[in-house]
Amino acid sequence: MLIDAKASTRSDVLSELSTKLNKFKRISEGRYIACCPVHNDKNPSLSLGITLKPDIDTGFLVNEIKTKDGGKKILLIESKAALIVKEALSGYFAHDINSQTWHKFVGTHWLPLDAHQFFDNALIDLLYVGAGDLGFKPAYKNGIKSLLADGDMLPLPKTGSGKLPFVNGLLNLETRTLEPITPSNAMTWCLPYKYESGTDCPRIKAWLLQAVDGDKETVRFLLAFIAAVLHGRNDLQKFLHLKGSGGTGKGTFMRLLTALIGTDNAVSTSLQHLEQNRFETALLYNKRLAVITESDKYGGSINVLKAITGQDHIRLERKHQQQSGSFIFPSLVIMASNESLQVTDHTSGLDRRRITVIFDRRATDEEKQAWGKERRRRSSASL
Repeated sequence: MLIDAKASTRSDVLSELSTKLNKFKRISEGRYIACCPVHNDKNPSLSLGITLKPDIDTGFLVNEIKTKDGGKKILLIESKAALIVKEALSGYFAHDINSQTWHKFVGTHWLPLDAHQFFDNALIDLLYVGAGDLGFKPAYKNGIKSLLADGDMLPLPKTGSGKLPFVNGLLNLETRTLEPITPSNAMTWCLPYKYESGTDCPRIKAWLLQAVDGDKETVRFLLAFIAAVLHGRNDLQKFLHLKGSGGTGKGTFMRLLTALIGTDNAVSTSLQHLEQNRFETALLYNKRLAVITESDKYGGSINVLKAITGQDHIRLERKHQQQSGSFIFPSLVIMASNESLQVTDHTSGLDRRRITVIFDRRATDEEKQAWGKERRRRSSASL
């Protein structure tokens, strides 16, 4: 069953359906299930695909004024039109005034848009309908867009802390309960998997203990760092430096951490690119983890690294686009090297922020064979 619903807000449609359909529940973006009202079943058997998009009535931006000749139709002034467009776009698009970035609600979170074109297309579609036969000039669209952005008329929700976003809901860390994700409580990121209470990861814990040569204190610290990444603890103003020769597990740990936070929520870079390419910091916007590789091959300054780990404002500058504000990196940094860092910073800033963990145990051939055998077994079991 496919429903194409048009409404002023997404929540209006979903709220109405939840009152009319028993056990109405979201299972993924745009997909819902409920008990069938025809068959009067007790368990959800009805599948619904719901496409919601911004909409206004035809000619809704047109105002008719009286003249000596009878009447004349004109477009509403931009300030009044912006109020109408705001209601139509609410729950679908939001704007971060600090970074000057538009976001789109995708069901699990507010997705940052790299370019304004996607938002412009949605706005233009609305204006074509709202202006009717009168049409509009590009300046009319630009004026409304400026009012929406500069007037902070469609702000991102203030989410605060204490919750983690999973694809099946927001986890309240205090009550350990899931809350439905809506445009009014969604964050700007989401972990790429479902939350399942009571799960554990014994194989990962066993590997960590083995990788640090049985040092349980180091394992506890690494698990604490993982938790800090998940919770976005940039207030710690620390970064993790993994040091050791090749084949000791540094790369494995960084890949593990990247998989946990989600590849879409992480960015991989190098100190050279970070410090010398002015567009590189834009890649950090809204990311939850920065992975820095080949750090021992760089021998210059680390001013950008200190800014990222020190909660300083960072320029948001993208190639072929006008600079659009600044942002504070919301999470933590991890880097790896075979040797000590050769940077030119001789202040206490680096040592104060860096926490070094030594990886110096190489896996034996027998261990590698056992891991490979286990990986093949698990792959076969999943087929």
